[in-house]
Amino acid sequence: MGRMLPPSGIFFSESRSVKSSLYGTGQALGQDVYETDHKRRFIHKNDLIHQLESNGFIIEKAIESNGLAIYKDDDPVVIRITARKKPDSS
Repeated sequence: MGRMLPPSGIFFSESRSVKSSLYGTGQALGQDVYETDHKRRFIHKNDLIHQLESNGFIIEKAIESNGLAIYKDDDPVVIRITARKKPDSS
C-alpha cells in the first residue's frame, strides 16, 4: 500500500485478531492461518501497526474489539486500523 497510495493517502484495514474465538480452529496451514470451511489468517495488532509504521504510515486509529463485525451468530474480535501515509513519503 505504501507504493500505491500518494503522500497523505489513507489506508483502512479490518482483519480478524488472534484474540478471536476461531483462532486455532481447524487445520493449521501456516503461522496464524487456519482452514475450516474456508481459510482465515489471524493478525496480531501490534505486528500490523509495526509493519505500517515501518512502511511510512502514521496510525490514526487502532481498535481491537468484538462488536465491530457481527454477522449472524458470529461476533469475532477484529482489528480496525486507519493509517495515513506520511506526507513526505513517496
